Amino acid sequence: MKKLLFPITVVLETFIFYILAIIPFEYLLTEKYYLYQSISGETKTTVFLIIFLIVFGLNYLIRAIKKISLKIWPALIILFIGALVLNKQYAHFYDRVRQEMKIIEVNDGQNWSIQGMSIRIEGRSFGEAWQQGKVFIGDMELNVKSWSPNLVVAEQPVPGAFPKKMLYLLRYDGKESNRVPFEIKDPVFLAE
Repeated sequence: MKKLLFPITVVLETFIFYILAIIPFEYLLTEKYYLYQSISGETKTTVFLIIFLIVFGLNYLIRAIKKISLKIWPALIILFIGALVLNKQYAHFYDRVRQEMKIIEVNDGQNWSIQGMSIRIEGRSFGEAWQQGKVFIGDMELNVKSWSPNLVVAEQPVPGAFPKKMLYLLRYDGKESNRVPFEIKDPVFLAE
């Protein structure tokens, strides 16, 4: 049993650190800062391997860490079970979040338009092309040119004023997307 204790503690520590690392990074990179649409299984496997090599190296090369790890293996089992429960709860939460309609980027980061200009709205869960919704800037409805689950293209009509308002989508089922700041500019500014 004593010979198995070292590999068991390394595996437990690896899983604990992996779960505690991947949950916040995945959420921050895909939901908070929108740097990636998703994190691939290959990337997650690479992160797991790196964490395993670090944990194994530290336990193998530094005797103090190995002694502590071997003494606290019952606590590691409890932490491992807690990490698994946390991961399961996070998976349910993350699946729910990923199904929500969300605008991620408008006009490649330029959140403005002028009359007649196409507005590209990128995101997710907008609905299928045959279930087209509506696009609004404030209370002004835009003309939808194309609609797909991840991209909506709308045309800016001639406005009565040039406000800074919030742009949002209204899906076919009545659900609203998040709102993003958007400015309707006077075409005169292009001449400047």
